[in-house]
Amino acid sequence: MSRKDFMAGSPSVMPYRIIRGVRQRMSGFELSILLVGAIFFLLLFGNKRLPNVGDFSFLPYPDYSLWIDIGYTVSHIILALLSIGAFSLGLGGLACKFFWFRRILAPALSVAKSIPGIGLIGVCLYFFSSDLTIVFIAAFNVIWAVTSSILEVNDRISTDIEEVATGFRLTEWQYFWRIQIPAAIPSMVSNISHSMPGVWFRLICAEGILTLMQYSHISGCGGIGLIALEHRDIGNLAEILIILVTLVLLVDQCFIRPMKIWGNRYSGEIRGPQKNHSKSWFLHFWRRSNFLSIISLEFHNLISRLGNIRFGRIYRKIDLENEGSKNLNIIFFINISLVCLVYFLGKIKLEKILLGSLISYWEVLNTFILLFLFWMLSAFVLYSLKNRVSVFRFLKFFSIFPVIIFYPFLKYSGFYFVSLFLFIGTYWLVGEKIFLALDSIPNSWRQMAINLHVKGLLLWKKLIFPSVISNLLVGLSLAAVPMWDFLMIAESFASKDHGLGRMLFMSVLHGTMENQIILLMTLTALLMFLERFILQPIITYTAQKYTIR
Repeated sequence: MSRKDFMAGSPSVMPYRIIRGVRQRMSGFELSILLVGAIFFLLLFGNKRLPNVGDFSFLPYPDYSLWIDIGYTVSHIILALLSIGAFSLGLGGLACKFFWFRRILAPALSVAKSIPGIGLIGVCLYFFSSDLTIVFIAAFNVIWAVTSSILEVNDRISTDIEEVATGFRLTEWQYFWRIQIPAAIPSMVSNISHSMPGVWFRLICAEGILTLMQYSHISGCGGIGLIALEHRDIGNLAEILIILVTLVLLVDQCFIRPMKIWGNRYSGEIRGPQKNHSKSWFLHFWRRSNFLSIISLEFHNLISRLGNIRFGRIYRKIDLENEGSKNLNIIFFINISLVCLVYFLGKIKLEKILLGSLISYWEVLNTFILLFLFWMLSAFVLYSLKNRVSVFRFLKFFSIFPVIIFYPFLKYSGFYFVSLFLFIGTYWLVGEKIFLALDSIPNSWRQMAINLHVKGLLLWKKLIFPSVISNLLVGLSLAAVPMWDFLMIAESFASKDHGLGRMLFMSVLHGTMENQIILLMTLTALLMFLERFILQPIITYTAQKYTIR
């Protein structure tokens, strides 16, 4: 590469896959699903309120052992993880089996991933018990992300594998279990591992909210932590925080890290600081135990036998784009959307909603600015840092904990701000992309910068900025969904500014179903607008500008 090319700012890692990952999806069908769903629940609930909502003025400590609360929380996280696997495989299998179901599920997933899970507590309590509500809320957003990984795997299956499947006359079940699932495993594992802090966040908050509403007879760790906050009991609060940190570490060591190591078998070569960080003492113990190794072997054989079952019709490849365009009448769904929108606008207090939307958008914008500035400055420092792997592991370690654990420290130190709370909860989703971008800069580029004595601001402008900007923006896009989920709790903790998150939280506590549906639908629509019409065009433009041709 010539000096002219280098000084022109040619990038090193601006692949076109970034553009593929942020394709526009704000279709009339999606808008119809969102509006029709909101109108359906408005008609279903009407002016109903949740029964037996407590006055939540003062919460006494429970009269049973803390071990019961710990077991309660452990059972919730186990059921949530099992639910993620069962529902994702079930929905993915049905979508692969029935094409009409896939055509409906694909846009529905895009809408469901934008719904803040915490805001569904009131709706779930109307249909389910408190225990099922906690499990469903904890697993909600992850189910859709993992199911999307299964649906999108067709783009990564090569033509040669398709021909082999056709030649061996694999059935639809065999193709799904033996080809699609193994190809989707890396993406599924990545989505689950990145979503675990969010799972813990929603689980702890759901336990606390149900305790506050006096719906749950057993508080769980989240409920006990909230009671300790209400009583300003530093000793019990510290004890609960230690217990939660221990539980998070146990789940990470016993489930997440072994799953990531197992998922690496199905992916390509892993480069950079990520290649050695997934180590698990539990997996090491498992492999050294003969009895557990036998169990693993039998389980592996069971999985293989399931894949050999000839169930269903012979698999045939479907052209998704052509098939989907035959029967999908977009004009029909747009008309439905307009009718629903008119009905919806007649039900809301527009001025109050607009003011809350502006406040919430302002907090999110401040968080985006914090993330951008922090990681841009960090990229400049990390570029020349020799021991970058240690920094990666240090930041990665703190990223496994839900942001709600850090709230007491922010509160009692007097440094609580909504934007800071959101920043702590989403910093790693951006940071991991920055580390990947820095590691992908070729050594020849680094050596050329040294030979040309390119330093300081010029180095940042000509090499570092073009190398990390697209990855940073993709990280911001990934952070948008969990940030919207954290917004409801973050604004509720604040002492001023009534954004949409705080308004939704108060509606949940007071059990007003109509307000919950309206605010939840508005928050979802705002997030979809932010992603589709602001973040995605910027990411696409940046990826096209900084791609090596």
